[in-house]
Amino acid sequence: MPKPDRIDEFPAFVAEIFLPPGYPRLASRMETRPETAIFRRFGGLRSRLLLYKQAELIDLETQLCNLERSNSQDEKHSSYNRDYMSMIKKQESEERSKAQIALLETISQKLKDYGLTYSKPYLRSYTLMNLHR
Repeated sequence: MPKPDRIDEFPAFVAEIFLPPGYPRLASRMETRPETAIFRRFGGLRSRLLLYKQAELIDLETQLCNLERSNSQDEKHSSYNRDYMSMIKKQESEERSKAQIALLETISQKLKDYGLTYSKPYLRSYTLMNLHR
């Protein structure tokens, strides 16, 4: 059988024999026989990662609480706990404002990352499965 110039010139089951052994050929086989595609979910690893992310978020939350407590005890900065725009406007001239905004941005990014990790189908199904027990 002649080798094709382009792999898509032949049906997938024929193209498979032209692919090098290993991942390329295995992936082609999985495409033509989906029942052979078996992937690990890495549930334990994903759970461990979530625990680390939670610990990091708890630390950031503690830092934010400490800043807010400090703000409430200082008349100059007490408005930060009630008026976000006031804090934004003062970030150019005040280190505390700048630090709190940077911390809030870090928390926001970490929460997004945590949400993306947590929202994986495996974890949702695992959580739902445990709710029914």
